Amino acid sequence: VEARDPIVEAAKLIDEGYIVAVKGIGGYHIAALATDDDVIDKLRRRKHRPRKPFAVMGLDIDVLSRLVYIDGDARRLLESPMSPILLLPKRDNSPVSPLVSPGLPWEGVFRAYTGLHYLLLMETHDKFLVMTSGNITGEPMCIDEECVRGKLRGVVDYILNHDREIVNRVDDSVLRRTNGRWVFLRRSRGYAPLWIRIGRDLGGEYIAFGSDLNNVAAIGFEDKIVMTQYIGDLDSIDAQRELIKYIEFFTRNYHIDTGSAVVAVDKHPGYHSRRIGIEYAGERGLRIVEVQHHYAHLLGTAVERGVEGLTVGLAIDGLGYGDDSTIWGGEVIVFSTEEPWYRRIGSLKPLPLTSDRDTYYPARLIPGYMASRGYDWRDVERVIEGNGLGDIVPGGLREYRVVYSMVERGRYTPASSTGRLLDLYSTLLGICSYRSYDGEPAIRLEAEALLEDGDPAVIDDLEIRRNNGLYILDYDKIVDKLISGEKPSPKTLLYTLGYWYGELIVKSIKGYRINNEVVVSGGAAVNTYLIAGLEDRLKIEGLKIVLPERIPPNDEGVGFGQIVAASLSVDSVPSR
Repeated sequence: VEARDPIVEAAKLIDEGYIVAVKGIGGYHIAALATDDDVIDKLRRRKHRPRKPFAVMGLDIDVLSRLVYIDGDARRLLESPMSPILLLPKRDNSPVSPLVSPGLPWEGVFRAYTGLHYLLLMETHDKFLVMTSGNITGEPMCIDEECVRGKLRGVVDYILNHDREIVNRVDDSVLRRTNGRWVFLRRSRGYAPLWIRIGRDLGGEYIAFGSDLNNVAAIGFEDKIVMTQYIGDLDSIDAQRELIKYIEFFTRNYHIDTGSAVVAVDKHPGYHSRRIGIEYAGERGLRIVEVQHHYAHLLGTAVERGVEGLTVGLAIDGLGYGDDSTIWGGEVIVFSTEEPWYRRIGSLKPLPLTSDRDTYYPARLIPGYMASRGYDWRDVERVIEGNGLGDIVPGGLREYRVVYSMVERGRYTPASSTGRLLDLYSTLLGICSYRSYDGEPAIRLEAEALLEDGDPAVIDDLEIRRNNGLYILDYDKIVDKLISGEKPSPKTLLYTLGYWYGELIVKSIKGYRINNEVVVSGGAAVNTYLIAGLEDRLKIEGLKIVLPERIPPNDEGVGFGQIVAASLSVDSVPSR
């Protein structure tokens, strides 16, 4: 478009309802009116992003204060040089379209952090816009015009460019509060690649390839661990190339000896990050250390927070490959920060998983669970139809019957997964039965809880039993009640699960001489009411919880823990 002032012209087009790609310093954003339902609906259809929330960029704090509640601590972060996105409570009279963050009580907001952003917002009517990553779903953000013209051709109407080359792709950082504490959901622009000192010498040089979801790689040397910016899920070839690119960029810039460094990878045999790490090590003749996923979560958090000695931790997330070849995700692990040793001493009762489809269609968990409990198929049909779930899965009742039959025949993987249990809760409460973005059923379950009045209560229907030396947290009575039609509040369900995780920790640590700090990590460790219940139960015993501060509790933090574990040579002593 020929224009005397491209910025003024771009602002005019956005105000008219057009969608514009805006070149930033770490990639392109997609800018659109945040107040127009039709524009947001159009953007969602074009991006194939039905419900995942968009971030809103405002000119300054005064503008953002019209949208969300901002206290002094939040203001300090928003106005800091890092200028992250913060998830903050929406104002009742916010002019932002409800389609920007559907069903959620918070808005992701951030301040204009470049001159171009500031000048563009100055020229718009609202002084705030949706400003979301310039990518197609599942792929990295565009950093050049060729990518925008190719991959975003059907998404954006115009492009606002400048001639500054983007050398490194860097997404915006995201933080939220969990039971009063700020935690990272994404550690990237403004924070990466600031190194983290860990108070000990690593005794060598290390390269960690992280996890497959929310991938972040890391290097370690001297007393420092340096995490890459957010790379993303490794399902796409482009993201896998990014992983290699930034590993090579970091090893080159920090002068890591790639002929003698130790490579750390996850134990999951199907992870792309593991395969790439093994290939990288094989090409260079490097030693490989395999690190169990949840051990990496907890050890990394402990070392980042300065916890020392024999420690107990709670890892709560969606999935990780366990030492028994099942899926873990609700584990009490006792470990040492000084030597390569850990032991799983408590666990959530496993749910039967029949395929990855169970994570996208959590309604499939219902026939699987009911088959494992001995329910008749006719009971399953009544529950599916009674909850209006017949058409949720593409195959309808036939697909549910296949899941039921597979579990009956023992063709499933046990998964002691907090994430899958929260998915099951969310589905049976009628909150979310299809996952359109990572963690959606659990996120919307927490969102409903945050909208409730009053204090949470504890349900006494959970049980702890011992099986082959492992303490098991059994939730069957609560799920059976949900199946029968009883509907405890989301706040009560989440608080109760956290409280009983506290019970599980208290029972399972008897006989261990540990410190009084309980390390908590994993993707579900950001859930406010789950953490509140856990904290309240542990306080009774004089125990306090420790959440990560400088690394994300989700899988972005795994690479950090892999570095620490590799430095302890964790493969030299078998886990138990």
